[in-house]
Amino acid sequence: MDSSCQEEQSDLQHSGVNVSCSNVTIGNEEQRLSEKEGLSKNKIRKQRNYLKKLESRKIKRVKEKEAKKSKSSKRISSAKKAEVSQKLREAFERGPKIVIDCHYGEQMSFKEQNRLTQQLRRAYASNKSASNPLHLYFASLPKSGSLYKLCCEKNTGFENYIVDIREENVLEIFPTESIVYLSPDSENVLTDFSQSKVYVIGGLVDETTVKNSSLGFCAENNITTARLPIEEYFKKSGTGTYKKILTVNQMIDIVIEWFKSYDWQVAIEAGLPKRTGLIPK
Repeated sequence: MDSSCQEEQSDLQHSGVNVSCSNVTIGNEEQRLSEKEGLSKNKIRKQRNYLKKLESRKIKRVKEKEAKKSKSSKRISSAKKAEVSQKLREAFERGPKIVIDCHYGEQMSFKEQNRLTQQLRRAYASNKSASNPLHLYFASLPKSGSLYKLCCEKNTGFENYIVDIREENVLEIFPTESIVYLSPDSENVLTDFSQSKVYVIGGLVDETTVKNSSLGFCAENNITTARLPIEEYFKKSGTGTYKKILTVNQMIDIVIEWFKSYDWQVAIEAGLPKRTGLIPK
């Protein structure tokens, strides 16, 4: 195969078309006709044009087949997107109520807010991919606030997230007696999640995590608190941070997995970073 032939075949292959070089096919056929059948130049020219048309049709059919595959793939993608959207909307009616409390946001530095926006994006992504999504709320997140604006800037399509975004705080949305605020500093150990309760996760990041910060807020407002049973199901290994304070998205991963497996060890492992050095008992 000469270099021009190789280039032509390479270009076709890069376009997703896997065919032999038409020049070689046609050239060989011309030589056979000339040597064995003794055809005139005019007949050879006509035969050559015919062969070119055949080759062109072959390439066209392959390209059309690839185009149909691509179109079909896009239809499947659109159908999948619609299915996920429907599932998230149905969770508004019957999904477990989990609230990310963003009322700390306006007190954070830009760096801290930026990290929280990342965690909110990951939390939403986890909920989207869940087989049984949560009824996820972002509370105390007014559209006029700096945190909401940063979320829109950093997270593509944030304003279209299928999340229950509220400007009100948790106490304005739910009765106090129905709220359970999840805090690593709580003395109460969570035994399970109840569909009748509303579970709140503080929108705090590492730089702003001050011991008992969420407990202080809850004490002032007579809100029940609880912590995940990490100590009850995990122990320290040889090395690690042994840190039990988790990010917002790690907490969401644990909640989603608990409602899937109803197994605390499996659920906590879904969100607990390996660097903590905590391993199952």
